[in-house]
Amino acid sequence: ASEDLQKRLQEGKISPQERVVAALQNYFQASNLEQLRELTLRELASQIDAHRAELEFTRLDADERARTLIVSYGTSARSMIEAARMARATGKRVSTLTIQSLFPVPEQALRNAMRDVTRVIVPELNFGQYRLEIEHVAATVDSRPQVIGVNRVDGDLIEPAEIEEQIV
Repeated sequence: ASEDLQKRLQEGKISPQERVVAALQNYFQASNLEQLRELTLRELASQIDAHRAELEFTRLDADERARTLIVSYGTSARSMIEAARMARATGKRVSTLTIQSLFPVPEQALRNAMRDVTRVIVPELNFGQYRLEIEHVAATVDSRPQVIGVNRVDGDLIEPAEIEEQIV
């Protein structure tokens, strides 16, 4: 990272050529650039935290008596919605939370949706990477819901029935 910045400086992309040698001997030393990178990342994280509510987008379809919550995003969200419809048609109670912005993780929306549930189903077209984020949030909820992944990595979409069979 610091080497890339030094290279860009030498190529004249940051400062005029006549200032390059002095810059490399002074401020543009690797240790200074690493400190600058760390400060920049901390500032960025602080700004993200300060504007978290503006960056998080979710859609909750809540059933106040449900003990199962399905959380999904992307193309799996359509299967989630259909699975909830199928489950409700058979008398099962289920809520859904569609996450429309993955990061920052919408922790407050997740906590609110998990408040009274005992089971959270997370369908994903991967090995369950986002489920890990949801497990971290679930650990902070009083009900400590069980988090269950429904995953596919074979290129096919998750069928609503695969999700629906996990609903209790």
